Amino acid sequence: MAMNVVFAPDWREGNLYQSLLASALEDRGVKVSFLSGYSRGFPLFRGLSKSEATVIHLHWPEAYFPETSFLLHRLLREWRFPFDLGAACRHRALVATAHNLLPHWGLGRATYRRNMAVTYRQADRVIAHSHAAAGALRNTFGVIAEAIRVIPHGDLSSATDALPKRHDARAALGISTEQRLVLMFGAVSRYKGIEDAIAYWRDGNISSRLVVAGKAESPEYADHLTALAEGDLRIQLHVDRFLDDLELNRWLAAADVCLFNYRGILTSGSAIQARALGIPILFPAHLDLVDLGEPDSRVIRYSRFDHHFGKALDQALSTPPDHASAGRFRESIRWEQIASAHIQVYQEALTPS
Repeated sequence: MAMNVVFAPDWREGNLYQSLLASALEDRGVKVSFLSGYSRGFPLFRGLSKSEATVIHLHWPEAYFPETSFLLHRLLREWRFPFDLGAACRHRALVATAHNLLPHWGLGRATYRRNMAVTYRQADRVIAHSHAAAGALRNTFGVIAEAIRVIPHGDLSSATDALPKRHDARAALGISTEQRLVLMFGAVSRYKGIEDAIAYWRDGNISSRLVVAGKAESPEYADHLTALAEGDLRIQLHVDRFLDDLELNRWLAAADVCLFNYRGILTSGSAIQARALGIPILFPAHLDLVDLGEPDSRVIRYSRFDHHFGKALDQALSTPPDHASAGRFRESIRWEQIASAHIQVYQEALTPS
């Protein structure tokens, strides 16, 4: 009988992670379904009331944390999620993947911490994407070491066709072969520090082009970034929608460097994707929980967005992209072995201790 797992929530739009993991699991005989829709009251319990899944794999629990401005609802939310999760997990094993340590936006940190602590206490197993992230889970939420399993974030680049030639990609995008291009791609959100990058380009004597490509978190945020970049021809924004595979591949093939200026993050599928393609990466030094297979000459860390960043940018621009050089890193994050590791975790979660 096939192992039966439900992924919750269904956040596949604009994010390949769940789709690629589910596909690799299904190739190994695991039945994977997705919990879609967030009904009022108790969304996990109600959504799973007719599910035959024996394992709940919770990816972003914050989808089920209630947000409200009404006093009575604020009081109710203190116990709603714990009750909802406990009811949903009756007769089912719970596995939780730690994609974030603290919230990027919206929810207050106290609510987030409390409900994440509930999630990790309830979980039979907790998956972290790096050993450093596992340590952060222990320190921040008191997750016991015996419950944590470290499984790397998978290779998002495996889902798309081979990159086009640099010349062809640039011709399609209308960019000259001589122009140096720094790319920020993926979901366009406030926690990614895009404003800092725009300000640096505007204030400095920089000849390279900064391109921000991906869907903005809101029309208001897109307008905000557009106003910041207005009039500077070195800054190019494409933030009205998710990039399709062809567009993303063109930008990645055309890029000299990929910049990730996160304010805080536990892991980054986009950075891992660029790393797997051999594109030089600029990444904040303080985000040492993110595993990018270092040391590597194409992963360049910077400490501050000032002259230190300028030196790092010069170093990155002098390092040519090289897909072949990233082969060992890609081999370490193949979905086949990641799926096998997940199956082992599911089996452990289903086995009474």
